[in-house]
Amino acid sequence: MDLEEAPSFAGISISCPHCGVAEIDDFEVLALDEMHVLSCEACKHRFHLLIAECERCGDETVLPWPTAPTPAQIRQAMCTHCGNRLNEHDDRIWATDAGR
Repeated sequence: MDLEEAPSFAGISISCPHCGVAEIDDFEVLALDEMHVLSCEACKHRFHLLIAECERCGDETVLPWPTAPTPAQIRQAMCTHCGNRLNEHDDRIWATDAGR
């Protein structure tokens, strides 16, 4: 390890599906496998967000939708790292939280 370089502490990057502005969740305060309703700081539009952990590779995938996703859209969600379906069980549909 090069001691002259600062360690990187990359949080989760969340891009607004309306305007594309990205925000970093440094503290990763949003719960995994739970649908969130957020407001974009830049354009003020609300959007739905799911952060899902892949059961195959363990990577976290950030999935933003401009409107509430349908159960079919959620079932089709894929891990951005390995391509595994994130919702392999048809009965596992994530609940929506109240938002922030």
